Amino acid sequence: HGPVKYLVLPTVAVEHKTLAGPLAQQLPSAEVWIAPGQYSVPFNLPLEFLGFPAWRIKELPASSRGGELPWGDEFEHVVLGPVGKDPSTGAFCEAVFLVPRLRLLLVTDLLVSVPASPPAILREDPRPLLYHAREGPLAPVESDEAALVRGWQKIVIFALFFQSGAINVQSTEEAFRDAAQSEVKELGWGGLLPWTYREDWQQGFSALQGGVFVPPILQELVLNRGEKDSKSLRDFVDAVGGWSFDTLLSAHFAGPTSCGPGDWTSAFRRFLDEPTLPFATLGPRPREADVEFLRGLGRQLQESGVISPLTEKRATLI
Repeated sequence: HGPVKYLVLPTVAVEHKTLAGPLAQQLPSAEVWIAPGQYSVPFNLPLEFLGFPAWRIKELPASSRGGELPWGDEFEHVVLGPVGKDPSTGAFCEAVFLVPRLRLLLVTDLLVSVPASPPAILREDPRPLLYHAREGPLAPVESDEAALVRGWQKIVIFALFFQSGAINVQSTEEAFRDAAQSEVKELGWGGLLPWTYREDWQQGFSALQGGVFVPPILQELVLNRGEKDSKSLRDFVDAVGGWSFDTLLSAHFAGPTSCGPGDWTSAFRRFLDEPTLPFATLGPRPREADVEFLRGLGRQLQESGVISPLTEKRATLI
């Protein structure tokens, strides 16, 4: 196919753009297109300081409609954001792309689908799966298929909620005491596993099965705040929902996943709306106990002025 012509950074998230600058340097003939609102932490440095070639950087327009983009009609896109209390120092922004000939929707963080079993790549070095499969720091290690699946499901819960209702957090003294007694320090962290799992932990994972959903961190801390940002989000969701697609490819968790415009819209309505008859908003929904920590964090950040107040949910019939 020849050399790469275009490199697109569709997000401002630090974890996704860390390697974008170095990659751009390895693709000297490629145009570099970036989502608006780029920033860096802890210091907001120019992109050139992050390895981006300034003379090749171009900013994605808000939409592919009505604009001349070098890839023509091979892709369509819409940009959400930047949204957030201070767009210059840590807002959220993501460009969603459509590949019309494949009916494929490309997203970075906005939508995910969680597989029930661990991806094949994690099985190449199963230590993280075995580490998390245990019921607590001193529990015996099992390495059969059921243990690998159990480890994966617990990793998912930790990654999406940080501190969910599925765990009992140990005190610092208890955590280091048990770590010192651990017989499997080779699994990582010197044997430290500072929590135990409650009997109903699998219910937390099961609540995330059965379709696509917006990650809880975005639901609770980012996309449900600020009246102006809420309107921007709804307009964005409607714009993407007007495309024709049947497959989603996200940067996280599952690979190509069945997802149509209705699934896309429903995923956002599940936390933005309050329907009387929720027939159009069925799908994965985190347990209240699992989002309690994120909601508490949201209240603290709001009180300290870091993030905007919650937006009132829209009352609907269905």
